[in-house]
Amino acid sequence: MKIARYFDAAILKPDMTPEQVEAAIKECISFDSKTVCVRGCDIDLALKLTAGTNTSVSCVLDFPYGYGGIEDKRGAARAYAAKGVLDIDMV
Repeated sequence: MKIARYFDAAILKPDMTPEQVEAAIKECISFDSKTVCVRGCDIDLALKLTAGTNTSVSCVLDFPYGYGGIEDKRGAARAYAAKGVLDIDMV
């Protein structure tokens, strides 16, 4: 059994550089994680890096405090889903 196929790897530190995010995503792909969970600003990079792999992309929305309104969340969720995000963790 490949246990990593059950993992959603969180790449969410607010101070990560694009290079650190890329390295973390590549590491998760090498482990064959089910998904990499990224910040909204990292979705495009994650989708690019995971294309053609077994690893999918999930993301957080309105993380970590959930202060956005329902209309903002609805719009962002639609945009993320349209990009191809597998799962959205909405706060």
